[in-house]
Amino acid sequence: MTVYGGFHHVHLVSRDPEAAAAWYQEALGAEVAGRSEKKNALSITLTLGEAKLSVRGLRAGEDPPGDEAPAVLGINHIGLMVDDIEDAIKRVVDCGGALTDPVHTGSSGNFVAFVSTPEGVAIEFLQPKE
Repeated sequence: MTVYGGFHHVHLVSRDPEAAAAWYQEALGAEVAGRSEKKNALSITLTLGEAKLSVRGLRAGEDPPGDEAPAVLGINHIGLMVDDIEDAIKRVVDCGGALTDPVHTGSSGNFVAFVSTPEGVAIEFLQPKE
């Protein structure tokens, strides 16, 4: 088996996919690439730089866990390379997200910071050190 390129997409589940997609558009500059209905749930595909992000609603019978504790297993965060980490953080916070780990030098040698979306999705911003 051969994997071509990077990840094809990241797929998120949201209680309100329209609101989530609008947030990614406003806070991160994502663009809507398509909408579809699959298994009675709206799915919105966004492009974010070269990355694809799919956000879908809950399907019948799906019961999401409570918001009181973050998931420990599975995907921990989405990493995005940005050209201005401080501006990226400001946009997220201005759009209702939160800074969860301020800018520091990460193990990759880049500047890194972690933010959280209104629905609790963790995003790591990375900016190369010049």
